[in-house]
Amino acid sequence: MFAKLLKHEMKATAGSIGLLSLAALGMGIIGGIMMRYIVGAIGEQRFDSLSGIVAIFYVFIFFGLMAYALGSELFLGYQFYKRKFTDQGYLTFTLPAHSWQIFLSSLVNILIWTLIIIVVMAVSIFSILLIGFAGVPEIEEALSQVNFSYEMEFLWDEFDIVMIIYGVVEFVTSAVIMMTCITLGSVLAKKHKIMASIGVYYLWSLILGIISTQLLGGALLNSVEVDFSRVFLIEIALSLATAMGGFLLSTWIMDKKLNLP
Repeated sequence: MFAKLLKHEMKATAGSIGLLSLAALGMGIIGGIMMRYIVGAIGEQRFDSLSGIVAIFYVFIFFGLMAYALGSELFLGYQFYKRKFTDQGYLTFTLPAHSWQIFLSSLVNILIWTLIIIVVMAVSIFSILLIGFAGVPEIEEALSQVNFSYEMEFLWDEFDIVMIIYGVVEFVTSAVIMMTCITLGSVLAKKHKIMASIGVYYLWSLILGIISTQLLGGALLNSVEVDFSRVFLIEIALSLATAMGGFLLSTWIMDKKLNLP
């Protein structure tokens, strides 16, 4: 049942996020062409009205990419709310599936699309740089001076491994927190559920920040020499506890406290 739920979630999201992602990739190519024109104009000291117009449109492209990243994440959160805590929720929760399967399928869907959004943003930015600065002698000379060599034994030391684990855990935990806050806000408020979810998210972040500061402050004060691996291990433990707590709380609410409109 989990596979069917995930397939449905992916299919329901693919249309909107897919079109936005294609638009973002197009903006990357267009932005690269505009950057190439601006770089050429600067090199030739050609500051005409067309250069100004192109520069203005390039700024719009930049903010458009930022809006794509933020707007897509907000859309994923709204889709979770819409499919679980509005009239559509009646259909979702009448399916022969456990609440943990429903929550987990939405979580995996959000994580997959978030990864796609990150990749699209990286490709778009790379397109701007590649098209905009390709063939510029000054840039190529500067890159040739950069030493990209490194010792392989330093690539996978203890701190690097801890940081990779920290990044993965934070990636998952941030999605769980968003979904848990939406779940709490939708249950606590009879009206204005989205505003309630935003309020819960702010309060949750505040409390989590205070706990994190206290734990890290204690670890640093009790250490003669700062061990950053230990600091991030504390953060990983806190994030794992937060993710597990959010998962258990959300599924319990879906089982016992859900009150659809």
